[in-house]
Amino acid sequence: MTSERHDAAVVQAVRDALEEVVGIEFGDDDLDRPLEDTGVDSLDLIEVVMVAEEALDISVPQDAFEGVTTLRAAISVFEIHNAGV
Repeated sequence: MTSERHDAAVVQAVRDALEEVVGIEFGDDDLDRPLEDTGVDSLDLIEVVMVAEEALDISVPQDAFEGVTTLRAAISVFEIHNAGV
């Protein structure tokens, strides 16, 4: 696991969205766990993205999430797009 720091608001928004959509709480130890291992499929990820976008008041192109397989990767995509706000 890397010691990379993430924007706390983005991390919380993505975690809250995952909990709302799939009913799973993600901790720091889960950042690099494959989403597939948690039962999160591509349709769930789309819904998670929509919920987190609303919470962060940003819009991220759906294709930005192609290849996203971990919570850390999803958070990074949001941070990149949130930085321009």
